[in-house]
Amino acid sequence: MKRNFSFLVPVLGAILVASSLRAAETPVPVKAGDRGYGLSVFRGTEATRFEVEILGTLPGSFPKGDLYLARVSGANLESTGVIAGMSGSPIFIHDRVIGALAYSWQFESEPICAITPIEAMRAMPDGDASKGAIRLPATISFTDLFASDPAAAWQASLSKTFPAPSRGGAPEGYLAEMPLSIAGASPSSVDWFGPLFRSHGLLPVTGATAGIADVSAAIPPVAGGSVAAILIGGDMSVSAVGTATDVSGSRLLAFGHPFLGLGPVEYPLASAEVIAVLPNLARSVKFGRAGREIGAVLEDRNSGLSARLGTRARTIPLDISFRTAKGATESYHYDLSRIPSMLPLLAGFATDSTVTIREKSAGESSIGFDLKVKTAAGPVEYRDKFSGVQARSKCVASIALLLSYLTANDAGGTEPESIAIEVTHDDEPRIGRIVRVDVADRVVRAGSDLHLRVSLKEERGASLTKNLTISIPPDFPAGKAALAVGDGRTLTALDLAAVPIDPRTAGDVLRAISRLHPASELRAILFRRTNGAVIQGRSYSDLPPTVLSLLPDHQGAPNDSQVGILPALETHAEMPYELEGSARIELEVKPPLV
Repeated sequence: MKRNFSFLVPVLGAILVASSLRAAETPVPVKAGDRGYGLSVFRGTEATRFEVEILGTLPGSFPKGDLYLARVSGANLESTGVIAGMSGSPIFIHDRVIGALAYSWQFESEPICAITPIEAMRAMPDGDASKGAIRLPATISFTDLFASDPAAAWQASLSKTFPAPSRGGAPEGYLAEMPLSIAGASPSSVDWFGPLFRSHGLLPVTGATAGIADVSAAIPPVAGGSVAAILIGGDMSVSAVGTATDVSGSRLLAFGHPFLGLGPVEYPLASAEVIAVLPNLARSVKFGRAGREIGAVLEDRNSGLSARLGTRARTIPLDISFRTAKGATESYHYDLSRIPSMLPLLAGFATDSTVTIREKSAGESSIGFDLKVKTAAGPVEYRDKFSGVQARSKCVASIALLLSYLTANDAGGTEPESIAIEVTHDDEPRIGRIVRVDVADRVVRAGSDLHLRVSLKEERGASLTKNLTISIPPDFPAGKAALAVGDGRTLTALDLAAVPIDPRTAGDVLRAISRLHPASELRAILFRRTNGAVIQGRSYSDLPPTVLSLLPDHQGAPNDSQVGILPALETHAEMPYELEGSARIELEVKPPLV
C-alpha cells in the first residue's frame, strides 16, 4: 500500500496561525476558578467544544514549571470521564490557549485532568529532519544471537532496547496513555505484544478498520484536531491517536506529554478520524484510525511532540513473503517508523501477525525464516528454523534479536535500511535428531577424504542416513584432530567458543553474523591442535613462540589471546527440519603417502 502524503498549508491555515502567534506573545495568567473551554474530536474529524474549570496549580511538577489541575464537562465527559486520545486537547482561558490536556486518573468519579502549560510545549526544540533519532548504545551481545532460548534473550533485552518513556512531571497515579489503534493485526499477536505496548504508556485498541481514513487533504491541521503518530503503515496500521494543541506556521505541537520520550526522533504524523468513543469505568477510549500523512514528528519530549508539517518522514520498508502450510505464497508490505529502540518490536509484531493471521497461533508447528537486511555497511542474511510449541516465539525473537544487534552495537553503521523476510510454516513439528555418527577410520591421511555417515531420525517420521565428506589437503599438519558433527546452531556456539569474536567495525559485525548457522543445517567441523591465537576476531595458526609470548592465555573472552585448537575444515548439508544433537570424534591425521 502506498504512503499517502498531503503537503499543506492553505490561506485559511495561515490566518489561523497569525492569530495564534499574536495571542502567544504574552503568557496567560491562570488561577483557580478560571473558566474556559477545550477542543477535541469525539467523532469524525471536527473538533467539539467542552467546558473547563481551573481547580488550581500543581507547583514544581516540572523543573521550573507547573501543571494546571482542571475539571472538564460537556461533550458527555461527565459519563465517560477523560478519554484516552484527548491528550493534547488545547485548553483556552479568555479565548487564549494556556496548554494541553495531558494527564488524568483511572477510575475517576469526576473528569479531572492535568494540563501541560503551552509555554513548556513551545520551548521544545523545533527538531532537525536530517538527524533523525539518536543512535542507540550497544544493548545486547553478539552471543545473544545464538542463545539456546532466543525468546528469553529477547525479553531480557527489551527493557534496554525499548526504554519506557518518562511520565514527565506528573504525580504518582497519573496516566498519560494514548490509544494505540491497531488494524490488520491478528488477535493472537495483539495478546502477546499488548503488554509490551501497555508497559510503555500505550493502550492497544483493536477493531478500527484498516486503510486510510477519509480525511480531506484540503483541511489543514488545526488545534483540537485529531492526529496520529504512525508506528506501522502499509498492510497493517499501528498508530497512536492524540490531539493537536497548537499550529504555528509549519510547526505543530501535540499530546502534551511524551509518546516515547526519546528526544530527537523521526516518524510520520498523520491526520486522524475518530470512529467512536468506548465508555469504560477504568478508562474510556477513542476508536480512531490514521488518515493522510501531513508531516514528521521530529521531537518527542517531556512536554509533548513537535512536528514539522510538509516534511516526509523516512521509514524502513519491511517486505514479508509467507508460504502457508498449504503451499500458497502471500506477500505483505509494511512501513516501519525509523525509531531505533522500537524497530525490533515493530518488525517482530508485523512478522508474528503475518504468520498467525493465516495460520494457527497455538500448539506445535514448524517455522523457518530467511532474513535479508540492507545496511550502509552491506547486506546481511540470516536464516533459521524452529519446531515445537515454542516455534512461533523463537522465530520472532530470533528476528528481533538480530535487528536489535544491527541497530545497537558498538561499531555503528549497520542500522537497517530495508528488511525482507521469507517465512515458511508447517502445521506439524519437524525435528530430526542425530542418532549416530560413524567414520570409516579414525586414522586418516593428509591428501585423502574423510567420509562421515550420519544417522538421523525424524520425530514421528522415518530414519535417514546422510553422507558427508571432508577433503583433507596434502599440507594439513599431522597430529591429533577432533571432528565435531551437529546442528548448525550448536556448532556455531562451538566454533565461536574456539575462535571468539569481538566486532569493532561495521565490517566485523557483518562477518560475525555470517558465522551464524541455522539449526536446520547438518554441519561437520574438523578442529586441529595448534600454537595459534585469536587477534581482533581473526584466527592465526602455527605462530612462533615470540609472538605467542606477547598474548595472554585464552580464557574464553573475546579478546586477543592464545588458543590451542582451531577450526580447520568443514562441510555442511541443508536438512528439511530442525536438527538436535551433536557428536565428537577424536582423530589422528598422518602425513600423506609419498
